[in-house]
Parts: sequence; structure tokens; C-alpha cells
Amino acid sequence: MRLAALIVGIVGGLVGLILGILQSVAGSVVVSAGIPVGSSVIALGAGSIILAVIGLVGGCLAMKLPLPAGIIMLVPGVVGFLTSFLLWIFPGLLFIAAGALAIVGRKELAKE
Repeated sequence: MRLAALIVGIVGGLVGLILGILQSVAGSVVVSAGIPVGSSVIALGAGSIILAVIGLVGGCLAMKLPLPAGIIMLVPGVVGFLTSFLLWIFPGLLFIAAGALAIVGRKELAKE
């Protein structure tokens, strides 16, 4: 399960990075069009990128430190829904699944 947590966490991080960059680019386009709400979209995109990097770090730690990695992936999985709403559905679900897999998979480490 730790290997699955690693893979799902990394995929969630990469998808989150791509969506965060797209969100920031969309905000830049909106700002250049003269719509004032674009700066908040850019900020939310930057927040999505930060959350994706945090989750990606958690995914990379899943093999060696499954419990902390699981917690690290659960936090951006939940917080991303609060900040980016519908944009965060796919990476958020991936982070939550990876976090759960890492926490459940910590027992594998004790057996080895």
C-alpha cells in the first residue's frame, strides 16, 4: 500500500501543479482583460501550486515515513477543496486516497 500511496501522491501532486499553473495563467489573462477579480484568481493559483508541492513532498515520503506522509497528503487534499473548489476535485481526491493508503500501509513497515 505504501507503493500505491507513493504513486497516487506523486500523480496528485503533478496534476495539482498543472492545474495551479493553469489557474494562475487564467488569472493573468483576466487581469490583462481589465477585470479586477483576476488578481484573486492568481493568488488562488499560487495557493494551489503550494498545496500541490506540499502533497508531492508527502507522496515522496510515503515509502520511508508513511504516517507523516499520510498526514502531509491529507492536509492539502482537504485545504485545496476550501481554496480552489471544483478545480481541486481530482488532485484533492488523489491526495486523500494517497494519505489514507499511506496511513493504512504503515503497518507494512512494522512487519518488515
